[in-house]
Amino acid sequence: MSAERIAELEGELAAAEADNKKLRAGEAEDEGPRDSWPTPEQWIKRFNDATAERRLDIARRVLAQSAEAARCFETDHEGRLDHLAKADTELRVYRNAWQRVGDLSDADAVTQELLDRIDVWIREQL
Repeated sequence: MSAERIAELEGELAAAEADNKKLRAGEAEDEGPRDSWPTPEQWIKRFNDATAERRLDIARRVLAQSAEAARCFETDHEGRLDHLAKADTELRVYRNAWQRVGDLSDADAVTQELLDRIDVWIREQL
Protein backbone atom coordinates (compact mmCIF):
# COMPACT_ATOMS: atom_id res chain seq x y z
CA MET A 1 0.00 0.00 0.00
CA SER A 2 1.36 3.37 -0.95
CA ALA A 3 2.13 6.14 1.52
CA GLU A 4 -0.42 8.28 -0.31
CA ARG A 5 -3.19 5.67 0.23
CA ILE A 6 -2.21 5.25 3.89
CA ALA A 7 -2.44 9.03 4.40
CA GLU A 8 -5.87 9.04 2.65
CA LEU A 9 -7.16 6.23 4.92
CA GLU A 10 -5.79 7.95 8.02
CA GLY A 11 -7.69 11.11 7.01
CA GLU A 12 -10.92 9.11 6.52
CA LEU A 13 -10.42 7.44 9.91
CA ALA A 14 -9.85 10.81 11.63
CA ALA A 15 -13.01 12.20 10.00
CA ALA A 16 -15.03 9.13 11.06
CA GLU A 17 -13.73 9.39 14.62
CA ALA A 18 -14.66 13.10 14.72
CA ASP A 19 -18.18 12.30 13.42
CA ASN A 20 -18.57 9.57 16.04
CA LYS A 21 -17.38 11.95 18.78
CA LYS A 22 -20.02 14.53 17.72
CA LEU A 23 -22.71 11.83 17.68
CA ARG A 24 -21.77 10.59 21.14
CA ALA A 25 -21.41 14.07 22.70
CA GLY A 26 -23.72 14.51 25.66
CA GLU A 27 -24.50 10.86 26.25
CA ALA A 28 -24.02 9.14 29.60
CA GLU A 29 -21.23 6.64 30.11
CA ASP A 30 -23.82 3.93 30.76
CA GLU A 31 -27.52 3.49 30.06
CA GLY A 32 -28.51 3.43 33.72
CA PRO A 33 -30.87 0.87 35.24
CA ARG A 34 -33.47 -0.46 32.79
CA ASP A 35 -36.23 -0.36 35.40
CA SER A 36 -36.06 3.42 35.87
CA TRP A 37 -36.76 6.49 33.76
CA PRO A 38 -33.53 7.52 32.01
CA THR A 39 -31.92 10.92 32.28
CA PRO A 40 -31.64 12.77 28.95
CA GLU A 41 -27.99 11.68 28.78
CA GLN A 42 -28.92 8.03 29.39
CA TRP A 43 -31.73 8.25 26.82
CA ILE A 44 -29.23 9.51 24.21
CA LYS A 45 -26.86 6.66 25.11
CA ARG A 46 -29.67 4.09 24.66
CA PHE A 47 -30.74 5.70 21.38
CA ASN A 48 -27.19 5.80 20.01
CA ASP A 49 -26.57 2.16 20.95
CA ALA A 50 -29.80 0.96 19.31
CA THR A 51 -29.92 -0.54 15.83
CA ALA A 52 -30.80 1.69 12.89
CA GLU A 53 -34.20 -0.02 12.67
CA ARG A 54 -34.92 0.65 16.35
CA ARG A 55 -33.78 4.29 16.08
CA LEU A 56 -36.10 4.84 13.12
CA ASP A 57 -38.98 3.25 15.05
CA ILE A 58 -38.28 5.53 18.02
CA ALA A 59 -38.07 8.59 15.75
CA ARG A 60 -41.41 7.72 14.08
CA ARG A 61 -43.13 7.28 17.43
CA VAL A 62 -41.66 10.47 18.91
CA LEU A 63 -42.75 12.47 15.86
CA ALA A 64 -46.26 10.97 15.90
CA GLN A 65 -46.67 11.59 19.63
CA SER A 66 -45.33 15.13 19.28
CA ALA A 67 -47.84 15.84 16.52
CA GLU A 68 -50.66 14.45 18.66
CA ALA A 69 -49.57 16.57 21.63
CA ALA A 70 -49.43 19.67 19.41
CA ARG A 71 -52.96 18.98 18.15
CA CYS A 72 -54.20 18.61 21.72
CA PHE A 73 -52.59 21.93 22.64
CA GLU A 74 -53.80 23.76 19.52
CA THR A 75 -57.39 22.56 19.92
CA ASP A 76 -57.41 23.16 23.69
CA HIS A 77 -58.01 19.49 24.38
CA GLU A 78 -57.84 19.92 28.16
CA GLY A 79 -60.18 22.91 28.04
CA ARG A 80 -62.64 20.95 25.94
CA LEU A 81 -62.51 18.07 28.40
CA ASP A 82 -63.32 20.51 31.22
CA HIS A 83 -66.15 21.93 29.11
CA LEU A 84 -67.54 18.44 28.45
CA ALA A 85 -67.38 17.58 32.14
CA LYS A 86 -69.38 20.73 32.96
CA ALA A 87 -71.87 19.91 30.19
CA ASP A 88 -72.25 16.40 31.61
CA THR A 89 -73.00 17.86 35.03
CA GLU A 90 -75.57 20.22 33.52
CA LEU A 91 -77.23 17.43 31.58
CA ARG A 92 -77.50 15.36 34.75
CA VAL A 93 -79.25 18.31 36.40
CA TYR A 94 -81.66 18.51 33.43
CA ARG A 95 -82.30 14.77 33.59
CA ASN A 96 -83.07 15.00 37.29
CA ALA A 97 -85.39 17.92 36.62
CA TRP A 98 -87.28 15.94 33.99
CA GLN A 99 -87.57 13.03 36.41
CA ARG A 100 -89.24 15.43 38.86
CA VAL A 101 -91.71 16.44 36.11
CA GLY A 102 -93.13 12.93 36.36
CA ASP A 103 -94.66 14.00 39.66
CA LEU A 104 -96.64 16.74 37.73
CA SER A 105 -97.43 18.76 40.85
CA ASP A 106 -94.76 21.31 39.92
CA ALA A 107 -94.42 20.47 36.21
CA ASP A 108 -94.74 24.07 34.98
CA ALA A 109 -92.11 25.39 37.38
CA VAL A 110 -89.70 22.55 36.68
CA THR A 111 -90.19 22.89 32.92
CA GLN A 112 -89.47 26.63 33.10
CA GLU A 113 -86.39 26.03 35.25
CA LEU A 114 -85.16 23.47 32.75
CA LEU A 115 -85.77 25.77 29.78
CA ASP A 116 -83.96 28.62 31.55
CA ARG A 117 -80.97 26.39 32.26
CA ILE A 118 -80.91 25.18 28.65
CA ASP A 119 -80.94 28.78 27.41
CA VAL A 120 -78.01 29.66 29.66
CA TRP A 121 -76.09 26.58 28.55
CA ILE A 122 -76.69 27.36 24.85
CA ARG A 123 -75.46 30.95 25.30
CA GLU A 124 -72.32 29.63 26.98
CA GLN A 125 -71.62 27.45 23.96
CA LEU A 126 -71.60 30.42 21.57
